[in-house]
Amino acid sequence: LSKNLSELTLEKNIYQIRSIVKKYYLKKNYNYVIELLYQKNLDMLSEQNRSDLEYLLAFAFYHTGEYKKSQEQVLSLLKQNKSDRLYLLLAMIYESLGENNIAKEHYLKLIDQFPDSDYIISAKIKSKILGQH
Repeated sequence: LSKNLSELTLEKNIYQIRSIVKKYYLKKNYNYVIELLYQKNLDMLSEQNRSDLEYLLAFAFYHTGEYKKSQEQVLSLLKQNKSDRLYLLLAMIYESLGENNIAKEHYLKLIDQFPDSDYIISAKIKSKILGQH
């Protein structure tokens, strides 16, 4: 019984953390998002909620200039589930690292694999700009 109770408490804490993370993410307090999520066990969350928080962590790393950590996080997430937002973020990371050819490849993957994406126009513009260099 006490084990079940502690698991429920942990699950409640994780959901509270999720709520707080989203709040601070919207406020662009990326360091606090990292502090809340980095090295936290999110396994008790649903796959979608866990994926969302791991994406927010990767985005927070990106915005704090920790491009390699962001890159590792995104590549790990892409192994589980390919999405337009992950390809966009990965392209942005490579661009920030000065790896424009790889960035362009990821913008083109987004365009090819997600033609109805909300990010399609941005990806097209960025891939054209990078193609000119």
